[in-house]
Amino acid sequence: MNPLAALLMSIADELKLIEKVEVRSGELTPYQGYIVIKILETAPAPMRVLAERLGIAKSTMTRNIDKLEAAGLVKRVKSGEDGRVAYVDLTEKGHLAAQKIKKDWNNYFFLVEQQLDDEELMKVLEGLEIMLRALRKVGERESIY
Repeated sequence: MNPLAALLMSIADELKLIEKVEVRSGELTPYQGYIVIKILETAPAPMRVLAERLGIAKSTMTRNIDKLEAAGLVKRVKSGEDGRVAYVDLTEKGHLAAQKIKKDWNNYFFLVEQQLDDEELMKVLEGLEIMLRALRKVGERESIY
């Protein structure tokens, strides 16, 4: 296996601990927790915009929003200009869940950060910024296969 792929897969395995942190935040799946955070950052936003920002199909977004709405975490508000457009926003319960998830993430990564000295932390941050730029360049392509 490509050494970069192997390392990234190992990191992804370690980050599965975040899933446990998220699950403790309530009845959300880890991915739904991620969606709640994205809604917090962008709301109110049309469903189409949220789906684009998450890189998922609108139908997948709709299914997730249906579940989050049933849990009382989000609400849909029809656009006054175009009744076909629904804006998604967090309810009060959704805001509380998002804040809890963010707090849990911050606590977890604080513990991770404590394992690094200042020089190591700077190297990690620089490396992650480089990796993010590379991933975004690949993501701009229509297909990599």
